[in-house]
Amino acid sequence: FVYCIPAGWLWGDHGFLRNMYVVDLAGSCGVHLVGGTGAFVAAWMLGPRLGRWDIEGDPPMGSATNAIIGVMMLWWAWIAFNQGATFGISGKKWIIAIKSTITSILASFAGGSVGFAYSMVMRKGKTEVMLVCNGILAALVSIMAGCANVTNLESVIIGGLGALFATLFGPVLAWLRIDDPVSASAVHGVGGLWGMLAVGLFGKKDNLEGYTMYNGLFHGGGLHLLGIQALACVCCMVWAAVATGFFIFCLSCC
Repeated sequence: FVYCIPAGWLWGDHGFLRNMYVVDLAGSCGVHLVGGTGAFVAAWMLGPRLGRWDIEGDPPMGSATNAIIGVMMLWWAWIAFNQGATFGISGKKWIIAIKSTITSILASFAGGSVGFAYSMVMRKGKTEVMLVCNGILAALVSIMAGCANVTNLESVIIGGLGALFATLFGPVLAWLRIDDPVSASAVHGVGGLWGMLAVGLFGKKDNLEGYTMYNGLFHGGGLHLLGIQALACVCCMVWAAVATGFFIFCLSCC
């Protein structure tokens, strides 16, 4: 239910955001920003794990091997997911599908590289598996909205910045004393928010299938598309926060 309403706004024929020509091809907003916002609200309402703030830094990982295997499985599935968001290969959709694949791969490499570099700097030459894994995932989330209407170089920038923003949000959560065990609000929430806004900056009008109607700020389109993308983010975040909070409150009363 929490996801269905924003999905209708974004992708349904009746959706007011779709009729404004919002761009969210594979779900940066409709899937990940909604989920990340819900995760943030849930973590805030449920409170931290027992003893979470009695230790310095993050708790140790249960299994780095399992985390890496999980990310690898998600990684390749994600590429197919973004490609499949074109809903076919008829007409010129196959070109959009191939472009979505390439930009997704490039963005994920950039995100993993940023996570690795951040880990090496902040951990004094040591690699922290979770930072690298979350960098890859945040980059994939970030590229989903505009995977078919940005250039290869822009996909690297979007993926790299998405990983950086998600990584930097981790200390903010700790400062707020919000315990998010799997970094869902950082990876999915921050990554999804940046991915949507990035379309308003880097997006280009689609001349193949006509699914995007406006250029972004850096391609001479002004602030129009950026405003639409920002409106979509605000609407979906408010809905996800209110709906998630309502359901958790109801469950806590049972």
